[in-house]
Amino acid sequence: MRLQTIISLTALSLILAGVVVWLMPYRVPAGDNFVGTESYKDLGEVESGKIYRPKITIVNPFDRPVTVTKIKTSCGCTGAKMDSMTIRPQGLQTLDIEIETPRTKGLVSVNVDVQFDNDSTSTLRVFGVIR
Repeated sequence: MRLQTIISLTALSLILAGVVVWLMPYRVPAGDNFVGTESYKDLGEVESGKIYRPKITIVNPFDRPVTVTKIKTSCGCTGAKMDSMTIRPQGLQTLDIEIETPRTKGLVSVNVDVQFDNDSTSTLRVFGVIR
């Protein structure tokens, strides 16, 4: 009986740990070259036909420079740029995004793909609800 209780509590702990990890903000490295402080930006409620300019910070935790080789957006309504495409060792760089919301109501979601010098790519998502 005691062993069964221990097994049940262990299983429950593992399930709860999985749920907590799933609910945490999503952070994913692209290959071995990228750590973003966030992989998505929730704009919340936005107005139609307006321009929004969210920023996402890219962190280089490594002891060598990291170079962004390409930035691509999934929609013509969105642009993205960085002041410098090279992130110094242990450095930070801001990815400036500009999105013009469509003139319709509902969910708007765009992807920004950031490619690095090791041919890995991270996809950052920007979304909001147009009122």
